[in-house]
Amino acid sequence: MTKILLCYFLIVSLITFFVYGIDKLKAKKSWRRISESRLLWLAFIGGSFGAWGGMQVWRHKTLHKKFRYGVPAFMLLHIGLLGFCWCSTTQSALERSVPNNQLQEKIDSLISMNEADVGVAVFMDGQMVCQAHADKAFPLMSVFKLHQAIVVLDSMERGSVSLDSTVLVTKEMLRPNTYSPLRDAHPDGNIRLTIENLLRYSLLQSDNNACDILFSLFGGTAHVQSEMRKLGLSHTQIRWTEDEMHTDEARSTENFGTPEDAVRLVEIAYQNEWLRETLTHCATGQNRLPALLPRGDSVLIGHKTGTWGTMPDGTVNGINDIGFVILPDGRHYSIAVFCTRSTLSFEDTESLIAQISLMVYNYINSSKE
Repeated sequence: MTKILLCYFLIVSLITFFVYGIDKLKAKKSWRRISESRLLWLAFIGGSFGAWGGMQVWRHKTLHKKFRYGVPAFMLLHIGLLGFCWCSTTQSALERSVPNNQLQEKIDSLISMNEADVGVAVFMDGQMVCQAHADKAFPLMSVFKLHQAIVVLDSMERGSVSLDSTVLVTKEMLRPNTYSPLRDAHPDGNIRLTIENLLRYSLLQSDNNACDILFSLFGGTAHVQSEMRKLGLSHTQIRWTEDEMHTDEARSTENFGTPEDAVRLVEIAYQNEWLRETLTHCATGQNRLPALLPRGDSVLIGHKTGTWGTMPDGTVNGINDIGFVILPDGRHYSIAVFCTRSTLSFEDTESLIAQISLMVYNYINSSKE
């Protein structure tokens, strides 16, 4: 509504501006004039800005009190109307962004029945559908490999490197004592892999060595962090590589993000055709977001997991899953679920994520526009 009103004022003001100019010309030529009531009427119905501009540019009617005071009064009226429409539009947008109460209550109830810190955010059609502790920072764990992938792909678009570019992976790059299907497949190293190979290892199998090799090639964590700020993810911090976190586990909590930032990141990933297709082949976390959703071509899910594991006292310190779900009708939504300090077993914590995912799917799939 605000844009329509603004366009209307602009068009009427342009017409009014030139009408005032024409009347000034007629005055100079002693031709039949445009009546003052008509000039004021044009200003009143939306052309006040053009009328004031015409008065100044053409030096027309500037000494007439009804114009000197009347036109500015009309301008104030029109500014007030624009302000009112803008406030109404903003309020409506805020009301639309309020999470659905029915879904929100179900998820809040489920979370309250389990002893775990859980953060949830669901984003669809430019607004939050549901959120629980969505502005709270959670350890990202391997979820940050998606952040890295977005930066790597963006860097390739602006540089000379492509997905087909190859890298020599030496044995020294394949660190022991870390999760690495890449190292297990090629323990002696000295192989050439494409950037695409490394990204697939990192995203689909959550390979820690592949992730750190990509960090070494594309500016490290500092570059990824800088790009996150440019994307507006102000509550996300990526400070340490996988190797640095394994050297000191306390650092794992210093790579963090909020569920709200996470779903916005997923929306960015969804816009990239390569990422959108690749993430649907994620091999990890099958007992999390995808577990209870319908299988088959009618429903597609692309996601990225993050796992810290179980502490000596039995507490599960970090199980995450973020991704997008494409519905049978072609719509999609983004979802992020983070769990930390869970007293549930590892399996039950994964099941909690799966239950939240199913609740969201059932609600959105049953809500047709």
